[in-house]
Amino acid sequence: MDRDNRAIRGEDFDRIHANAQKVMEQATSVILGKDESVRLLVTAFLSAGHVLIEDVPGVGKTTLASTLAKAVGIKYKRAQFTPDVMPSDITGFTTYNKNTGARTDAEIEFF
Repeated sequence: MDRDNRAIRGEDFDRIHANAQKVMEQATSVILGKDESVRLLVTAFLSAGHVLIEDVPGVGKTTLASTLAKAVGIKYKRAQFTPDVMPSDITGFTTYNKNTGARTDAEIEFF
């Protein structure tokens, strides 16, 4: 797929769809009873989106995210949210020095 042209050709769609089906099958064989959640997470992944998984403790949120990461072969990191966590704590931030005009990107590494 050409990055300048976001349209997906038929053969690319078929390949992407087949791979997505395999990922969902792998994940649902590990995560039981969460087929809809798996489908939504794979959809978000394919659309380069972001997902915040919310639920009560002990229902497999971490296992779900870890399983999907393994199924698609990407690195997985977990962030534990508390009321005092700010978005920049996760995404990093940019500082600007008005004296020099320089911008500095800062990223926070948790693990």
